[in-house]
Amino acid sequence: MTFKEAIVAATPGDTVTLLRDVTIPESTPITVYGLTVDLDGHTLTNTATGGSGIRLTLADVEGTPANFTLVGPGSVVAATPLYASGAYNYARPYTVIVDESVILKSTVEGNPQIELSGSARVAATDANMTRLGKGGFKVNDGSAEWLYGTCAGAFLNVPEGGTFTLCQDFSGPSRLEFPIDPTLLQTRATGIVKSATLDLAGHAFTSTLDGNNADLIVIDSGADVTIKGGTLAAIGDLAHVA
Repeated sequence: MTFKEAIVAATPGDTVTLLRDVTIPESTPITVYGLTVDLDGHTLTNTATGGSGIRLTLADVEGTPANFTLVGPGSVVAATPLYASGAYNYARPYTVIVDESVILKSTVEGNPQIELSGSARVAATDANMTRLGKGGFKVNDGSAEWLYGTCAGAFLNVPEGGTFTLCQDFSGPSRLEFPIDPTLLQTRATGIVKSATLDLAGHAFTSTLDGNNADLIVIDSGADVTIKGGTLAAIGDLAHVA
């Protein structure tokens, strides 16, 4: 069967193995939890403009393992080789495991090899730092260190009162968001729900957003935030408290 057919037919816990080099004309969303893609020495190429070789668009389904594993050796070639997102519930991590034998190659100069959105995360290794290319927020959750692509995902998954760190300079259409888990809002009356410190660690975070949503920092009511140790820049306003 084709790669797309195999992905559509997969169920949680399955492994999809490439039997030869595969070229796809468009991104194939992967929505199943707990899936492993084994490149088995082959290359997966997406020829679409702006396409992703591996595109994870995971829905938030409780009771299922929120993870994905990409096994090598092998290569993924695309404008963005691996893109991972999830439902708008930053408080539930989506763990993406990429074997270090996997080669991720972007066909667009300046694009990252891995792009993480929502609460998607990868292990905080030097290899994954290089794959992100810019930005990245490191969180130690008490059991391991993780890299998140968004401030929101890192904030909600750092231990209460803890510190998370910007790992590299960042410039792009993004902001520093500090949301509150909706399930916590339902159980509180007033006051602080979540507090944490963002350490910029000497790096610069520059937002290129413009227009009505150009605020650099957005802090939900109930969030207690400290930002230290670096440079912030934006086209729009510096901060907005929701």
